[in-house]
Order: sequence, then C-alpha cells, then structure tokens
Amino acid sequence: MKTKILSISLMTALLSLVTTSCEKEKKDENPNQQQNMTPTPAPPDAEGVLANVKVLSTQSTPVGNIEIEFGTAAAYFPDASGKFLDAGEIMIDQKYKLKKQTGTMENYYFYEQSSSDPTGIEYGSQIKWSVSGSSAVPAFDYTISGSMPTVGEITTTGGLSKSGCSISVSSVTGADSVMFMIGGKIKFRPGNAKTCQFTADDMKDVGTGPQLVQVLPFKMTLVPINNKKYYFVREVSRSKMMDVVN
Repeated sequence: MKTKILSISLMTALLSLVTTSCEKEKKDENPNQQQNMTPTPAPPDAEGVLANVKVLSTQSTPVGNIEIEFGTAAAYFPDASGKFLDAGEIMIDQKYKLKKQTGTMENYYFYEQSSSDPTGIEYGSQIKWSVSGSSAVPAFDYTISGSMPTVGEITTTGGLSKSGCSISVSSVTGADSVMFMIGGKIKFRPGNAKTCQFTADDMKDVGTGPQLVQVLPFKMTLVPINNKKYYFVREVSRSKMMDVVN
C-alpha cells in the first residue's frame, strides 16, 4: 500500500495530492517548482487530514544568511472514491481562513499568503481548528495541544553524489518521524533521526543539477470525530537547494 503525500505549495498556491512515486516524477522534472513544495504524510485510511506546517529556509544575502519562516496549513476530507468533500468554512485559531479550491482540486482547503500577512500563520502551543461543516462533513472544533517539532540547519555541504550520499541536520526535537527528501525521493526515519543515508538505488531517479533537499520532522495524531478518522499533522520543513552530481 503506497503512502500518499500531501504537497503544499507555499508561494504559488499550487497544491496536489499524489503518491510518493508521482511526487518524484514531478519534482525531478522541474527543480524550480520543487522550491515551492512541502510534502506532508497522508494516511491512506484518512477520512480527513488537517495539516499545520512551518517552513524554514536560509537565504544568502550580501549581509549574511537570513532565515525565513512561513506558517501554512491545508485540509481535505475524501469520500470512498477519493473525491474531496465540501466542509464549509475552515479556520485556524479563529483568525486564519483556509481557501477552498475549485476545479480539479475542488474542496481542497489551504492557507494562502497575503501581502498583509507575509509570514503566514503564527503557531503557538495550541492550534484550534474550526470546521463549519456541510451536509457531507459535520461541523466540529478541535484544539491540538503541544509544540510543533523543531529542526536545525542542514549541515550537509558540497555536492550530493548519485552513487550515494547522506543528509544531516544539527538537531531534531519533538517528532514522531522524520522525512528526508532529495529531489522527489523521500525516506522516512524515526523521530530522533538527524541523518539519513541515500543509496545509489535511492538516487537512481533523482536528476542531476540543483535539487531541493528537505528535512521534515512531523507529529501525526489520529482523532476520531463524528465517527470519522481525522488525522492532525504538525510538521516543520527545513529546505536547501543542493547540487546532485554523477
């Protein structure tokens, strides 16, 4: 059974729900698009996924490195066929309203950055979700308590070899599991993992040149609400563009 990946587009509002293999194909094709994508785990038995994501990246400037932090979120409620159901209005902390998609991603909700809110959602020790509901998804409120995971800087330097390489970060705390990603290749590790080895077989479908590297510790909590399986995800993403060489 394949693990679905919920991909949140941070700058262009392009969202997609794909399997790991599809994620890999899309991201290898376009490194520029990779910069705007953050994978989030989505259990295949989920009847609702509500994800809070904090994105961290380091940008080089003439005056030194600057860390950029952005808070975002997404939610969806699939039926048995995988079609997303209307859930009414969805708010976080009674302040941040998620935008409901139309078209091919109809009834997929995400938080869209605005000029008046350039850093996105500010996350504290409690996160309140409010779903106004519809005929298909009953209304509910639920508050997740506890801090978001944390992740330090990516300490790996130099080029990443297709014959095998590793990705390391300075620290990871408060996670159940950690995703490590190069290009579109994702590997899962225990919640205390600070390093992940990628073999030649892992790297065989990763393109050469600039590729997005991400380390994503996350917590996932199953909460039965209205006799449904709803998964609440709290995730932090640390990203860096790195060169992959033969």
